[in-house]
Amino acid sequence: MKFFAIFLLCALALCQTGANIDKTCSPRDTLTSAFSDASFWAGVSGGKLIYELTDQNHDTFIQENPKVFVMYYHPGCGFCQQCKKDYAGAAKKLNIKGAKIVAAVDCSSKNSSVVDQKIRGYPTFLLYKDGEESEKQYSGDRSTASFVKFDKKPLEIVNSYKYLGVIFTPNCSFSTHFSEIRAKVAAATTNVWTICRKSGVPPVDTHLKLYNALVKSILLYAAGLWAWGLEKIFEKPQTTFIRKLFRLPPSSPAYFCRMLAGVPK
Repeated sequence: MKFFAIFLLCALALCQTGANIDKTCSPRDTLTSAFSDASFWAGVSGGKLIYELTDQNHDTFIQENPKVFVMYYHPGCGFCQQCKKDYAGAAKKLNIKGAKIVAAVDCSSKNSSVVDQKIRGYPTFLLYKDGEESEKQYSGDRSTASFVKFDKKPLEIVNSYKYLGVIFTPNCSFSTHFSEIRAKVAAATTNVWTICRKSGVPPVDTHLKLYNALVKSILLYAAGLWAWGLEKIFEKPQTTFIRKLFRLPPSSPAYFCRMLAGVPK
């Protein structure tokens, strides 16, 4: 019995020595664990700011966010336990104002499909940009100061992000997008007047068709996403255009302008 105990202690010492070489635990070394994902981050300052990903939301989360730094960990890995405080510290610095940058995956059996595809040791740190995995794995120091950088480049915190022509913000407000739309509408309206003046096009109907093609198309792009409850946004530039077209005073009622131009509400 003593011989067996000594042999077991020696084997554990050798495993620990070998693991210290690359500071990762292999999946074979962490098949069972007394920890759960909840207890892993429990009591860690900043742990609640880390987005916990699973098989169900992993790919969707990465596709929906422009930049995501993910720690793939196993609760039974000693190296994961050692660096979790620093990783949570990075979340406190980066996951601010609603930004979703720092995330983690518990690589126990319940998230096996993610593990099978990507992970060969714990912890593994991967950076995703615009839904694509970075060519390099993180290999820097496992400290908060190093986690907020990747390949010596700081992880950027942005207040807005443009995706398919629509500007998104952390608070789900589209005011920034609307400001850009207003500028584009003003420029497009100027182009309509310039085209009509240079080509000598007199018919009112032609002016309205050009307006619909060059201006209204800007207003309607992805409007179902950003313009809920903002119907007046579409009416105001159109009414202004009609007033100028018919040389009406600025105080002319919007309904009268549309009726005069034969434009439905």
